[in-house]
Amino acid sequence: MVASGELPSFEFSEWLVVSGTYRLRVVVIYRVPYSVEHPVSTNVFFTEFSDYMETVIMSTEKLVILGDFNIHIDVPSDVDARKLEDLFDCLSLEQHVREPTHTQGHTLDLIISRKCQFVIDGSPRVDRLFSDHFSVICGLQMPKSTVSVRNILTEISRV
Repeated sequence: MVASGELPSFEFSEWLVVSGTYRLRVVVIYRVPYSVEHPVSTNVFFTEFSDYMETVIMSTEKLVILGDFNIHIDVPSDVDARKLEDLFDCLSLEQHVREPTHTQGHTLDLIISRKCQFVIDGSPRVDRLFSDHFSVICGLQMPKSTVSVRNILTEISRV
C-alpha cells in the first residue's frame, strides 16, 4: 500500500503491484452514499474525487481504479452517472463493468482503466453475492514472470 485516506465524501487506498519491471497502480474507492448519518452530497464527491484523480492520473504506472461508487452508472437519465462518465471521459478513462452489481439491479461497483492502456483482459463479470453487492471479477493483462524456480534455487544454493 502506498497511500490511503478518508475525505468527507469517499475513502481510498492506493496499491502498487510490481512483477519484475511491470508496475500497476491499483486505486480502491468507496463512496459512502448520502444519508441522514452521512449528509455529504454528490457535488462534494465530484469536487473531491476530481482533485484526487488529478494526482492519481499523473502516475507513470499502468492504472486500475475500482470500487463501490454508489452511483447508478447504468441509468441513462441519472445526472450523477452522466457527470461521472463525463469525468472519466475528460481524464481519458474507461469504465468496464456492464452488468448489475447490486441486488436492486444497478451497476454501482466499477472497474476503470486508462483508455490508452490495455490492462483489463476481457469483460469483467459479476460473481458471488457478499452483501447487497456482488463481487466483480476481471483478468489483468500482465506479462508472465521471467523468473523460474530453477533460477531461484540456483541463487539460494550459492548463498
